[in-house]
Amino acid sequence: MSTEFRFILSTRYPTEKAYGVTVGRTCQALRNLGVEASIFAPNSMDRRIDDFGNQVTNILENTARFKFLYRRALAKPLNFVLWQLFLGLKIAFRQHHGKYTFCYRDIYLAIFPILFQRESIHVIEIHHSLNSAKRELIKMMSHLENVKVTYISPYLRERNERKNPLSKSTLVEMGVPSEFFRITSKEKRDALSICFLGKGKSNGNVNGIENFVSQISKIKLNKKLRLTFIGLNDQELESMIRDSNGLDSQVEFSLIDHIPHNMVPKSLSSFQVGLIPYPDTRYHQDRFPIKILEYAALGLNILITDSEAHRSIIPEECAFFYDPTNSESLEKAINEILDEKLSTKKRGYASDWAKSFTYENRAKKYLQLNAF
Repeated sequence: MSTEFRFILSTRYPTEKAYGVTVGRTCQALRNLGVEASIFAPNSMDRRIDDFGNQVTNILENTARFKFLYRRALAKPLNFVLWQLFLGLKIAFRQHHGKYTFCYRDIYLAIFPILFQRESIHVIEIHHSLNSAKRELIKMMSHLENVKVTYISPYLRERNERKNPLSKSTLVEMGVPSEFFRITSKEKRDALSICFLGKGKSNGNVNGIENFVSQISKIKLNKKLRLTFIGLNDQELESMIRDSNGLDSQVEFSLIDHIPHNMVPKSLSSFQVGLIPYPDTRYHQDRFPIKILEYAALGLNILITDSEAHRSIIPEECAFFYDPTNSESLEKAINEILDEKLSTKKRGYASDWAKSFTYENRAKKYLQLNAF
């Protein structure tokens, strides 16, 4: 059995994007369980240790070369495929001695290591819908005994395997740090405080903020609402939100700059409701937002758009679902949150549900994959 894990990335690291936090925390959790684990990534900085105490090895030692190649890789989809193949080839030659468990987020990055390192285990963690080329490669590689395929959500697995189910694939969902459960919140307030932590767009796809602001400005409630956006990083969207503050509405909007991930638990614990406004688009159907777990662990009420993808992640009894195309549906969901008995019940269910998604449990799922 291979006991040393090596997470291989084709994008910059360290980063506070969801994939970076997930990889860093999973690697840290494995080390806390007594397993050797480290991260290999192309890096624009001379970082040997990340914020979680993990060792980071730079696949491209020359940072100037990294910046030059990375910019061109991001310019076109084909360039990025070639970039991943190039990095995979470097890993294959660089790590050809010894037995490891290699973990990847993309099949192209894994091709050469799988071909050259037959004694190692290769785990491919799928975060997005696969195109036909990737689907065929995954299907071909999954027949190998030392290749493991995992998905981050049941809905994503169903979408990718609807026509061609794999003979073996497993779920390794996203995680939440254990310390989130140790933060206490919240005092009674004269207004219902709602927060959204995240960008206005993700990979160029809108996250539903503009629509939510428009819908919530129309509803009538018996209590004032305070809606705070943290780290939107979208000037046009932020300008629209500021303009909405002057309208005749029960909602007071505010904006906060980006906060480091280690400050997230304390910052979010001052709110009563965590918002997930993502529209039901192809891009968002693939996602497992770690915010859902963070909100649940901190004891926030979860206000979330009603979609098949979201319902496959979080149970009905743990969240307040609303139709993003219907302001009456949103009004109903918020009135349910204002029902103290119901909201207390749902928060309790959500907290218990989220406890199965700690990074320690995520690391244990990786260890279960760690055998031929």
